[in-house]
Amino acid sequence: VYCLDMTGGVLWETKISDYINEPLFLQETHLFALGDGRLFAFDRFSGETLWLKALPEKDISSYCLAGGKVYILSKKGNLYIINTVDGDFSGVAALPMEPAGLLFGNEEKLLIGSKGGLFVYKISENGVTLKEKYLEGHEIRAVAFTGRCLFVATKEGLFVIS
Repeated sequence: VYCLDMTGGVLWETKISDYINEPLFLQETHLFALGDGRLFAFDRFSGETLWLKALPEKDISSYCLAGGKVYILSKKGNLYIINTVDGDFSGVAALPMEPAGLLFGNEEKLLIGSKGGLFVYKISENGVTLKEKYLEGHEIRAVAFTGRCLFVATKEGLFVIS
């Protein structure tokens, strides 16, 4: 893992034994990397490994940061919730339908695409709760949030939810 400055100079580098297969996420003082069945947290300024967490499953669909937690979605449909400070598990939720590999979140909610629609989960201190379903029967391919509208791509086309 390399940290580069704006001119491409190396600020720090850290070697890990895993292959990183998802984009890295940055949150204030931490940098997160999802490896082969493990989640790594690095100090964003020094590259020092702060903690690593072995995951119960290796087949990961996607992950995101939201509300001070890391949410990891497995291909089997399990949603793992991990505390960003110490790497402890905060909970696990089983999705009602096979995920399509899409996970997006903010401070209040998670959006999870599936092969049968878009599921919106409310984030709380106790975990996540299914709040709404959209586009049932559609396979979700991508989601983008612009601040006002939610754009959802499916096999059939692009939908706007406001």
